[in-house]
Amino acid sequence: IQYYRTLKLFHIAKNTSSIQSARLNNAKVYPNPSTTHKLFIEHPKASEIKHVKIYNTLGQEFPTEINSLEHEKIEVITPSLTSGLYFLSFEINGTVMLEKIIKH
Repeated sequence: IQYYRTLKLFHIAKNTSSIQSARLNNAKVYPNPSTTHKLFIEHPKASEIKHVKIYNTLGQEFPTEINSLEHEKIEVITPSLTSGLYFLSFEINGTVMLEKIIKH
């Protein structure tokens, strides 16, 4: 069984320090919460996703490996994550998206 969760995404305006809501109901990150070192991002423009990064709550960035699986799906490998709360950010066409993820 795979669990999907619709993203609560935010648009980070590049010319301000505020975060604006930009809900994209067609984007999914799963599994979330995760028990493995793999996450998947599905989006109609997944092939255009850039700058995939994972941060902990202190703002420290963790290494990731990105693999394109299909036109609408990419795999994010996160070998160094331990249990905790993290933030996944990625960019699509100049818009930075941010999603809270939980690693068990």
